[in-house]
Amino acid sequence: MHVLETFDAIASRQHGVAGMRQLLDAGLTRAEVNRAVGYGALVPVADGVYRGLGVGTTFEVELSAALITNGRFAVASHRSAAYLWGFDWGEAPVVEITVIRTASSRTTAVVVHRPRQIDPNVIWEARGFPATSPLKTLVDLAEVVEVDLLPRVVESALLTRRMSVELIRRTCERLDNPKWKGPKRLLNVIDARVLGSQLPDSRPEVLFAELCERYAVPQPVFQLRIRMPDGSTRRIDFAYPDPKLAIEVDGWASHLDWSRFQDDRVRQNELALLGWQFLRFTWDQIVNRPDWVAATVLAALERLG
Repeated sequence: MHVLETFDAIASRQHGVAGMRQLLDAGLTRAEVNRAVGYGALVPVADGVYRGLGVGTTFEVELSAALITNGRFAVASHRSAAYLWGFDWGEAPVVEITVIRTASSRTTAVVVHRPRQIDPNVIWEARGFPATSPLKTLVDLAEVVEVDLLPRVVESALLTRRMSVELIRRTCERLDNPKWKGPKRLLNVIDARVLGSQLPDSRPEVLFAELCERYAVPQPVFQLRIRMPDGSTRRIDFAYPDPKLAIEVDGWASHLDWSRFQDDRVRQNELALLGWQFLRFTWDQIVNRPDWVAATVLAALERLG
């Protein structure tokens, strides 16, 4: 019992895993730990790292084990950090860490990057893990993912509101170096970005803007603010001001949040009284019926003149 209590006290702070060195420092003996492993109370995850019997083999467990194995000089980076920060690149997360080159690495089952040094200012905490900062993670990720996935990565990074287009641009321009392909790749992505420097509130907004470009639909004004008679403002996702055509794109969040759902309908009615006409498209329609979405917008623009 003493062994498991000590293990749980440490593992509870590390996603259910603990290392041999940590257990020894807490007062256990190597023999006690080995006995717990022998009768199945502790399960080896990596060299000298263990999980409890009721802890599954998850990405978080494997990442925590990799960091513990490589000691205090290891941080989650690249695809691991991107997963922790909520970036989306359309693939499963990879256990990927950075260990400064002067430290010894004993990990063979994960992707390890070994720079000579790493700026301590870019080491943050993400979901309880030491990880590279969101901006550093994005630049690193651009080095290792396929080029055609980068627009999706950039948009998901912007949705976290932890960076702006201009910050990405300035950082990449400062880091531009023939040795690194990531900064150049990111500059190409933001230069080609349909929404320019504007930040979306949802993935469907990005997809609709890209749909307009792909189907030669005139680009509407993004997130247009309308001043109401009482001095307040209302915002439209996409708008054609001259014919007063408003386009709203709805993700799942708009259906799950009852208060937001109600507010959206009040806003739409208020703007309708000012002469605005509305089209609403869902995520599924934008993704799976883009031809119909484009044709509907073009038909509405033609009818409204």
